[in-house]
Amino acid sequence: MLMPVIFGTLNLNEVIYKRAIRRILYEYLRTGSKVKQFMEKWDIEIYDTKQTKTAYFKHVLSTSGGKLNTRIPSGHTGHYSITLFLHDHKKKDIFRMRENLDRVQHELMHALLYAKYGTKDKIFVKSVHDAAFAKFRFKINFWFYRAFLRWSRIPISIIDVRRDMNVE
Repeated sequence: MLMPVIFGTLNLNEVIYKRAIRRILYEYLRTGSKVKQFMEKWDIEIYDTKQTKTAYFKHVLSTSGGKLNTRIPSGHTGHYSITLFLHDHKKKDIFRMRENLDRVQHELMHALLYAKYGTKDKIFVKSVHDAAFAKFRFKINFWFYRAFLRWSRIPISIIDVRRDMNVE
């Protein structure tokens, strides 16, 4: 059985976001069967940024040294669980979708490294944040159907943790 993706949002297109999750995972896991195995273990919950649970982030300071801005997408990756707080936008808002997908890929990178290393030396945290800070990224294209036989492409910038995943 595939991982449950629970949407606590009103406007997000569930089909598009589930496809985007699979597309990002496929970039690292390379086969549909490995993506399926991963998805069977992990739970993902998606909520509106207005529902951000600040208790998750009490120990975290922003890059400017202040408190977390709850108006932008955030997330938390734990033991086989990912909780995301995303903009609950209408389908046509491509810019919000790009911002959301950046957070989705960030938390998926944490999850991939957690699945590989567990909590050993906090590799699952350190590698993602070091690569993000150093701007080690690569782009993938995500295509989705909008309406009236119209397809749209969103480039997703993925944090590059392939070295830590032993993927070339």
